[in-house]
Amino acid sequence: MKKPNESSHEVDGFTALELVLFLINFAVASYIALLGLRRYGWIGFVAGFVLGFILLPTCILAMVWLRVMIFTGKPSLPKCGNQRCEARDYRVIRGTKDGFLYECKCGIRYMKEGRQTYEVLPNGEDAAYMEWRAFKGWFPIEKGKVK
Repeated sequence: MKKPNESSHEVDGFTALELVLFLINFAVASYIALLGLRRYGWIGFVAGFVLGFILLPTCILAMVWLRVMIFTGKPSLPKCGNQRCEARDYRVIRGTKDGFLYECKCGIRYMKEGRQTYEVLPNGEDAAYMEWRAFKGWFPIEKGKVK
C-alpha cells in the first residue's frame, strides 16, 4: 500500500501526443491494409496492416537518426584531451546562450557550441578542440578557424 505522500511515476493510459500518434499510425496501417486487400486479398490486408504499423515509427526513427548524425554527433562529445574520457564521462556544468559547458572526469572543461567543441583554458579563453563532421565523426578543428 502506498503512503499518501508517495508519488507514483506510473502512467495510466496515453498522453495526448501518444494518442494522436497512435491514431495517425492506425490510419496509415488501415490505408495500406486496404490497398493490400484490393490487390492481394485477405493476405494482403494482414501484411499491409502489419507493414503499415511498422512503417510510420520506422520513418520517425530514421529522421531522428539522421538529425543526430548530421547535427549533434554520435557520440555526442569527443574523447577528452587525455584520451581517457568518453561522452558518458562528461558532466554538464551549465548551459550558456552559446551552448553547454562540460567537464570530463580528468577535470578538463569544454564548451560545445553546435557541432564544435572548444577546450576552456584555466584563464577562461577558448581553444579550438574538435568538430563533428556529418556521418564521419569527430575531427580536430583546423588551425586558424575562429568561432
